Amino acid sequence: MNRPITPGTYTAADETPAREPEDILAYMVYALGYWPEESLMLVSATDTELRGCARIDLPSRSVRLQEWADGLHRIIETLAVPPATTRMFAAVFTSGSGLEPFATEETDTTSPTRPGCSREAEGVSAMMVALRRCADIGLTREGLWVVDRGRGSWGSVVDEFGLFPVAPGDGRTRSEARAAGAAGQWWPIVYGGETSAILESPLGTALAFRGLVVREQEMAVMDDRRLPGRWDLASAIGDKAAGSLKIRYRGARDRSRRADDVDQVVRHAVDRLAPFFDAPQDVRSAAYSATAHLRVEDCASVARCLEHSAGLSDLLSAVLLDAGRADQNAEPRGTSASRHGPLVATSQDEVALMRGERDAPLPVERIRSLRVVLNAVEHLEVGPVVDDVHVANAYLSWFMGLSSQAGRYLDAVRTQRARSAATRLRVSMNERPLPLWLAGYRNAAGQK
Repeated sequence: MNRPITPGTYTAADETPAREPEDILAYMVYALGYWPEESLMLVSATDTELRGCARIDLPSRSVRLQEWADGLHRIIETLAVPPATTRMFAAVFTSGSGLEPFATEETDTTSPTRPGCSREAEGVSAMMVALRRCADIGLTREGLWVVDRGRGSWGSVVDEFGLFPVAPGDGRTRSEARAAGAAGQWWPIVYGGETSAILESPLGTALAFRGLVVREQEMAVMDDRRLPGRWDLASAIGDKAAGSLKIRYRGARDRSRRADDVDQVVRHAVDRLAPFFDAPQDVRSAAYSATAHLRVEDCASVARCLEHSAGLSDLLSAVLLDAGRADQNAEPRGTSASRHGPLVATSQDEVALMRGERDAPLPVERIRSLRVVLNAVEHLEVGPVVDDVHVANAYLSWFMGLSSQAGRYLDAVRTQRARSAATRLRVSMNERPLPLWLAGYRNAAGQK
């Protein structure tokens, strides 16, 4: 059996070595917390360590393949930042639809994988596009795999990787390559093993021993171990305490409308909650503990901040950028024409933060602390500010590389005034699927 072994030994999960492709594939699955479907997975590595992991949807028939393929560069450039990153691995996860050839389109008849070759002649599939573009970018075949859960097997790219159909009348066969797609086509994949062996690999076993689990997709997305999503107040602090918080919030909300120091209150609230996330405990448990120590003034001040013009960027920069930066280094700020109109004269740091272009590390414990406050406001508020909270939560998810979770928050936005802010975030997520600062963050498989 031809099983290209990944050059080098990479470690993760308490120094458990990753010596075989199954180890790295298990790392991908556990990094997500669920089995990806119709997805391209990318993992960066140093000389000795597996690091950041990213998932990208394979292109659907409604997406232009060339645009999708070009977008991979933006993700690769975030993960593959030298000198830390020395190697990239990629795997296509599919249940079958990713293997189906795309029909020829009258408006785009040139293959995105072989310029000058027609789509119809090549039988282009999403898998082929993903593999070819990864190879073009520089990923070697030893780190390119396909996991076909529909057939229960995975494989590696063959030595002579090229999307060339077998010539008519050519009697030669490639016994190691799986025939599929249109007549005369072949997939350049070497059988590697059964998918059941992936999670049973040494690294997969080690990750499971650490407590990492593989769950249903929706649950895993909103209950991510790095940044938990929506949770009910009563589940964290009990029905009686949650009811009392709601009653007291109404009075605090009225008082906050007359206050002019809401930014300072919010920063102090995050400072007070951040220590809950210092200990190496489960992040959701820490979030529950922090919820029990919330003050109604914290929640009311966040809501008040989001009501201001440019309140979203003000809130995020006040909490996540360096303490005192807003007072000492900010350029003069103009006023926006509308509640969610273009920001005027904001500082460079703030603009870079909102666009995902800031490469300096963000304080993860403060992101998690602000999530606690925003989650409470979402349950306590009854007005249009709730949608502003959804967008703010989506930014926090995106900052942590959780675009699927961010999308769930954005899907909940209903009011017109918040939709423009949600649209701006979707544009930023499309231009930079992974914020630049994540290049140095060990965010996969429970590491940071």
